[in-house]
Amino acid sequence: MLNEILVGYDGTKRSEHAALFAAKLFPRARFHIVTVVDTRRAGVYYTKMIWKIMERSSREAAYKLEKKLEREQVKTRIAILKGKPSREILRYSRDHDISTLVFSTYTKEGIQTLYLGSTVEEVLESSHDKQVLIVKKKVKNPVVKKILLATDATKYSKRAENGALMLASHLGAKLTALYIHPEDTIPSKVQRDMKANIKWKAEHMGVMTQLLFLTGKPEELILEELKKYDMLVMGTGGRGFYHWLIRRKIGHLAREVIATSDKPVFLFN
Repeated sequence: MLNEILVGYDGTKRSEHAALFAAKLFPRARFHIVTVVDTRRAGVYYTKMIWKIMERSSREAAYKLEKKLEREQVKTRIAILKGKPSREILRYSRDHDISTLVFSTYTKEGIQTLYLGSTVEEVLESSHDKQVLIVKKKVKNPVVKKILLATDATKYSKRAENGALMLASHLGAKLTALYIHPEDTIPSKVQRDMKANIKWKAEHMGVMTQLLFLTGKPEELILEELKKYDMLVMGTGGRGFYHWLIRRKIGHLAREVIATSDKPVFLFN
């Protein structure tokens, strides 16, 4: 999962910060710096000369990032592709057996909505086995000591739960598994299942883990709890309080969390 990592690079400082943050977390991985020249823009006729100019410009930008990543002593590879970005990124990730992707995002100024961009949206909608690290801005202290896992304790959160445990083990971080129920009482079955699954796995993996059960509005409570942590892990599909995220889309809950918090978010399909 973490041996090969794809960075969707668009030449901006945001995507550079995302790549460098990931390099700090996973220094033993090979980083594939992938830039896709979108040749579908309406009204633009791409002659061979225009394509060469755009390819040269993209490659020069990628080389700059490559040098910065190499200063972090990570292995790199550059790929300049053309076509529909999401399709080319997914094709490249399949061809090179890459399941972890890194993207940057930004919040439109003045409105409380997240602009993810069609590439991130389509990658998540079209893939069943990818995990995406989303980094909004430069992380001042790129050390992850505490991870918050938001789970609905159903089969739809299993990949996120397993991913969070693996990340915590890899990073030597403490993990808190958070379950939120909209009503006043936490179902006893949920508590038993989380103890039997997450807690049991964590003990066998040597991961310090605590279970946290809260009642109320999920988005508000996740954001409040996330202030105490360095990273959030959650799934992109499920039921229960994740009903916003059905059909492998990033729904209201994830959008609000990412838009409101500056903490990195790891999304698991």
